[in-house]
Amino acid sequence: MRMRLLVAISMLAVVAGCPVTYVGNMEVSWSVDNGTSSSICTTYGIKDWRVRTEGGLEMRSYTYACGGYWSTGTDFYDIEEGTYDVVVEAILTSGGVVTLRMPHQTVISRAGDVLHVKAAFTASDFATTNKCGNGTCDAGETTISCPADCSKSCGNGTCDTGETVATCPADCTPAGGQINVYWNINGTVDGTDKGTSWDTCTEVGVTTVTVVLDGATTKTFDCAGTVPGKMSGAVSAAPGQHTVAVTLNGASGAATTTATASVTVNTASPAEVYADFFFKSFLTIKDTTTGTYLFDTSYEGKSCTQTTPQVYSQVTLLKLSGSPVSPIPDVCGPDDICAKADGAAFGKCYAVGQTQDIANLKWGFYKIKVQGTLGASTGYDVCWETKNSGTQMPEPWPVLDNSSEVDILVGAGTTNPVDPLDLIRISTTGSCM
Repeated sequence: MRMRLLVAISMLAVVAGCPVTYVGNMEVSWSVDNGTSSSICTTYGIKDWRVRTEGGLEMRSYTYACGGYWSTGTDFYDIEEGTYDVVVEAILTSGGVVTLRMPHQTVISRAGDVLHVKAAFTASDFATTNKCGNGTCDAGETTISCPADCSKSCGNGTCDTGETVATCPADCTPAGGQINVYWNINGTVDGTDKGTSWDTCTEVGVTTVTVVLDGATTKTFDCAGTVPGKMSGAVSAAPGQHTVAVTLNGASGAATTTATASVTVNTASPAEVYADFFFKSFLTIKDTTTGTYLFDTSYEGKSCTQTTPQVYSQVTLLKLSGSPVSPIPDVCGPDDICAKADGAAFGKCYAVGQTQDIANLKWGFYKIKVQGTLGASTGYDVCWETKNSGTQMPEPWPVLDNSSEVDILVGAGTTNPVDPLDLIRISTTGSCM
C-alpha cells in the first residue's frame, strides 16, 4: 500500500472555496400579487428579473427579460448540495432594483428531487422608494444590484452587507481551507489519480471510509464516495500543516487497511490526498480473495482473421511468483470453449473485443504470455507474442522489462476491467512471412 500526496491548485475545482461534491436540483419562480402576465412588467416598470444564489457552495446568477420568463426552469439544476439564500431582483426601467431574499433554502442530492423556491412580490414592494445611489449599502442592496453604493466597501477587509464571496472575494473569502481525499483499491483503471477504482468497495467487503484529521477530527463517508464514480470525500481544515489518516472499514466497522500522510492546507485552493490501497495492504482478506482475469487479444491492432498469414490458434501461459500457476487454470472464451493456460495447449483464436477469462485466481499480480500460432500445416509455428512495454507502472507494480511475459493485475470478484493484450509479430521469415 502507498499513500500519495498532492497539494493541487485548480481554479476549475474551486467555487467559493469548495470543490464540487454532491449536486442537486433547484427551480425558482416569481410572481407579483400572484400574477405572471406580461402586463405586470408595464404596470410596475420592470425591465428584467435577476435570480442568484448566495451563502452556499456555488454562486450562480441569471437574468431574464420581464414578460418572457417567470421561472428559472432548469438553469439551477446540478447545483452543489448545500444551503443557500435565493435572491430574486426586479430590475426597473428607471434603474432601480426591488429585491426579495428567500434565506436558508437547502438543496439536496437525492435523485429526482427538485427544490421549488417561490418569490412572491406584492404591489407594495414597488411602491417603496429605491435607495440605490444614496451612498449607503442598505439592506437588500448588493454589489451586483447597487454597485454605486455597495462596491465602495469591497477591499476594506470586512465582508459588509451585500458583499459575498462571489462579489467581493477580497473581503469575504472564508478563513478556513479544505482537504479533498480520494481513495481507490488496487489503483485506477486508467492509471490516473482520480480515475475509476480497479476494484470496487463491494468486491472487497468495504462499506465505509474514515478520514481522521490530526488524530482528532473524524469524518466517515460511504466507500463509494460523495461524487458518482469517484471514491472521495472532503474535510474542512484551517490553513497550515495537517496529518490525514484514511481507513477502509468492513461491514462490522472494523478497519481493513489504513494509510497516513501529511498535507499543507491553504485558503486559495483545496489540498488533495490520494490513498491507494493495493491488495497487499489488506489485513485479513489478501490471501483468501479470488477474482477473474478478463482480457482480449489483438495482433498489432488486428483480429486474428485479419492477419497475414492468418493466426489459427492461441497458446497461453500464466505464472505466479515466477512459476506456472498450479493447478493449471483454464482460459475460456465467450463461447465457453476452454484450453489450459500451461504454455502448450492450443486454444481458439478470438477476434478483437471477444473477452476471454481465467477464473478463480488468487488476488494479486501475475505474469501472462500469449502466443499466436499458425495452422497444423506449419507445425503451429509461433509468429506473434505478447511483450511488456518496459515502462514502469506506478508503485507497487512490479518493475516492467521487455520480456514476453506481461505483468498483469487480477482484481477481486468477477466484474473486473478487461485488459487489452496486443501481440506483436516476432518473426517475418519462413512460414511467418
